[in-house]
Amino acid sequence: MLARHYSIGLQVSMHEPSNYSQAVKDENWRQAMETEIKALEDNQTWILTDLPEGKVPIGCKWVYKIKYKTDGTIERYKARLVAKGFTQQEGLDYHETFAPVAKLVTLRCLLAVAANQNWSLHQLDVQNAFLHGDLHEEVYMKIPPGFSRQGENRVCKLQKSLYGLKQASRNWFAKLSSALLEVGFLSSPVDPSLFTRINGAIKMFVLVYVDDIIVTGNDVAAISSLKSFLHSRFHMKDLVDVKDPVTMKSVPADAKTMGEVMFRGNTVMNGYLKNVEATTEAFRGGWIPKFGDLGEGWKYLGLSRRESQNLGRIRVRLLNFVVRFEWVFTF
Repeated sequence: MLARHYSIGLQVSMHEPSNYSQAVKDENWRQAMETEIKALEDNQTWILTDLPEGKVPIGCKWVYKIKYKTDGTIERYKARLVAKGFTQQEGLDYHETFAPVAKLVTLRCLLAVAANQNWSLHQLDVQNAFLHGDLHEEVYMKIPPGFSRQGENRVCKLQKSLYGLKQASRNWFAKLSSALLEVGFLSSPVDPSLFTRINGAIKMFVLVYVDDIIVTGNDVAAISSLKSFLHSRFHMKDLVDVKDPVTMKSVPADAKTMGEVMFRGNTVMNGYLKNVEATTEAFRGGWIPKFGDLGEGWKYLGLSRRESQNLGRIRVRLLNFVVRFEWVFTF
């Protein structure tokens, strides 16, 4: 058990300190650091041990951030312990590092489909997401600043991932993916961060962006059951209201409202989305393209082939995604 070993200063600071020596003077930051250490120990992130011969421990540092409410008042003081992953050596204490995140175009298309079907949206925020990842490499870290005794030579042998480690995001995504696959979800071949589960008439979709999760589908009871399952596995906050990514204010958690928010100020995208209903009607009328190929679908989007060729790679991608999602979700 780590215990604090620092003197209590009298100075109180309202700014975000850049290092430990500044933060230790403020009771708010001292409390924030103790809360972080307790969370890490409760999660069994490390064990204290002697450093084996030939091993070199990586360092760590505190990162301080003041969290504000939407009205500008202070919500809480957050102290995050971050490993100095830039000192890790490939092949020794890390191997693969890549972890997929949701593409913006996937989010937009999912919202468009959810709006078309009038599905509800549910947003989940995973607390200390990277700490849930299992660490498979042997990594040693120095004891955090302010929590080591003078002359102590022990180090932290990491059992779980920690923010700052090169493999932390990959380990977290693998942990979440295995949980979703366990309950019947499949990862999309178009975007690995999109998980789908279709069981008869029940359809559910989960989109993952690091520690933020959006859940939608046509069955409220199934969504509630999924959220209960995720809560049992991870520390999550169920955000009753979806946040407007433009103003960061709460908006009603329905897809039509959220869809309007996401596409606000982007007239080009708005124009494409206006054609989604026409595309849907085309599918209902029997027009089914090859997967990934729009074929004659351009006319249903109000474009000639020559016009489509002039849109550029990014816009063509978006149109392909719109049609793919409209087709895959099978109205």
